[in-house]
Amino acid sequence: MPESVRHIQRVRDEASAIAKQNAYVRELIAKSSEILKKSLPDLFLGRKTQEPFPTEDYAEPAYHSLTPSEIETAGLRPE
Repeated sequence: MPESVRHIQRVRDEASAIAKQNAYVRELIAKSSEILKKSLPDLFLGRKTQEPFPTEDYAEPAYHSLTPSEIETAGLRPE
């Protein structure tokens, strides 16, 4: 086989290898972009989003904000 034919075949082989690498990289980029489009997971393990916040019962007097004399004057007795 003459030298010029071997050179042409080598160039074709390299072009084919480059085309395969390009296709592989495009596939990786497509998969990566699909992953990045998804929403981020919540990584805080202790979060409980399904439970409502506890409510404070406002009907009960807030004894912690009153002095003992104010409680006596109001006729309130803490339990």
